[in-house]
Amino acid sequence: GINAEYGHVDKQEEVKFETEDIVLDDLSAQILNVLRTSSLDPIIQIRRDNRARSQLLIELIDLVRSATLDQGQLNSLLSSLTHPVHCTQGPPGTGKSYLGVVLVRALLIIRKLWIHTCPNIGKPPILVLSYKNHAIDEFLVDLVKAQPSINLIRVGAQCGEPLLERYSEKFRLFSDPDVSITRKKLQDVYELKRTLFSLSNHTDIHLSKAEFAESQNNDKSKKHRYFITHKLGTIIE
Repeated sequence: GINAEYGHVDKQEEVKFETEDIVLDDLSAQILNVLRTSSLDPIIQIRRDNRARSQLLIELIDLVRSATLDQGQLNSLLSSLTHPVHCTQGPPGTGKSYLGVVLVRALLIIRKLWIHTCPNIGKPPILVLSYKNHAIDEFLVDLVKAQPSINLIRVGAQCGEPLLERYSEKFRLFSDPDVSITRKKLQDVYELKRTLFSLSNHTDIHLSKAEFAESQNNDKSKKHRYFITHKLGTIIE
């Protein structure tokens, strides 16, 4: 089975959840306890808002019930939502990858409510890493099947999974309007840099500071040329 590595949990402030509309069976009580004691910053901030923390409880209960985890997987999931650093270990075939998919889905719920509660945090991403491409592809296929509306980008070598094609960097590069606009702006900046560099190398407008000082009173054109040189150099650098 799966073993969860538990760490120290700092005692958190007592939090009252609105649970009158929730049937608190043993599973619900365990999730409620995690939300009350978690030291994860997003959960700490969510539980300060009455409606957000109750919504988090309801959505996590629904997720865990639908996931049909065994006791070892459930213990690991609850531990991962309690501590900032968590390790799940177990031999092949014990459901670690499946548990990872459920954990990401739980983090997506937390992320959604965290952004709603604290808009100033922006849109923090969830990063999933793997040593091997096929391992991350198997994980993402399971995640996409469970969460079809997920917004993700697969980064890395060529992917052989047709289901993940629309999530690849290449696909996003040519299909996402925001990416296309940003790419065009970067190309314009690089082109401007090359133009200015070429202009700087092929025009005789290089005056030293001493020459500029000498020209202040008798040559406005040289002053103008010095100003252009200075600005070009700043942009090119």
